[in-house]
Amino acid sequence: MGSIFVVTRQDKLSLRNWLVILSLWFLAFSWFCGPAAAESQEEWTAKLVQGAKKEGNLRFSTGMRAEEADKLIKRFNEKYPFLKVVLNRATGQKAVTKILAEARAGMHNYDVYQTSFTVFSILKEHGLLTKYISPESKYYPKMLVDPAGYWTDHYSSFFVMGYNTKLVPAREAPKNLTDLLDPKWKGKMGMDDKAFEWFAGVLRSMGEENGLRFFEKLAQQDIQFRTGKPLITQLMAAGEIRFGIALYGDMIEELKTHGAPIEWVPFDPVVLILHPLSLSAHARNPNAARLFVDFLLSREGQEMLVDMYRTSKRIDVKSKREGIKEGIKLLPYDASFMGDYEKNVKLFRQILLKTRR
Repeated sequence: MGSIFVVTRQDKLSLRNWLVILSLWFLAFSWFCGPAAAESQEEWTAKLVQGAKKEGNLRFSTGMRAEEADKLIKRFNEKYPFLKVVLNRATGQKAVTKILAEARAGMHNYDVYQTSFTVFSILKEHGLLTKYISPESKYYPKMLVDPAGYWTDHYSSFFVMGYNTKLVPAREAPKNLTDLLDPKWKGKMGMDDKAFEWFAGVLRSMGEENGLRFFEKLAQQDIQFRTGKPLITQLMAAGEIRFGIALYGDMIEELKTHGAPIEWVPFDPVVLILHPLSLSAHARNPNAARLFVDFLLSREGQEMLVDMYRTSKRIDVKSKREGIKEGIKLLPYDASFMGDYEKNVKLFRQILLKTRR
């Protein structure tokens, strides 16, 4: 026999209290996560503008090139001249070390983070990020929007292989990872000494055992290591190396427009790197921060990125660079991509750089 639930006067009071609490919670949740369904984007923006005028400032930490960030900030300031944007540019481990050290000292100096997924994951793990679903997020593929609401991909980068067209005929350029092991390429290839994400992607694709075996063979090819993909790309364009491993296709496309004799080929799988845009959990200027995130994800903001030869995945924006050919497998970057980050960095250095660190 089923039980009977009788609502007493005390229960009614408790229920009323719970309804009040739930209503307040819903209002708070809608503020942190974005506009309510009944609220238009124009109304949402107007509300943010009203709050941002009282704040007056915005602090932005990014791994973008300074000249790119400056262009975006300049346009944002033209739209919202009452806001001053303070830019902090830091990448990789340097960014993590600085941000965590400041946080431990109680100094939360940023409102918006735009960073690599590796750095993002570490910041989230330390409770430094909060949820925000921008009204612009609906224009992005689901795989580029965090279902939990912590990030939307600002732009994507693809790891490709590049070569100097004066030194390497297209028919002879490596077409897959195995081709890199050909003895004819020994001493003629360059690679960033911090290509940890690509390393992790290959391990994920091949499986750790087969992947490590591949990298042990690749290490015998006397690769020329330098710091930074831009430098490797420039060396390749200058003919100092014939072939570049794990470069960004957008960098190659940009140099091609200036007459550089270089080209790129996608290796299957192509490792896709995301650059999440996130709100600080300790934002001092929350309205300005949301307004800035909305601008960066807007069609206008994304078209500016395309003009910089970045790859936008917003559905109503077309990129300038040649797309990845149909049928090529993409490995999207997610929170589990790097696995044990420290372990993969150590393996990369031990195998390819032949260090003990």
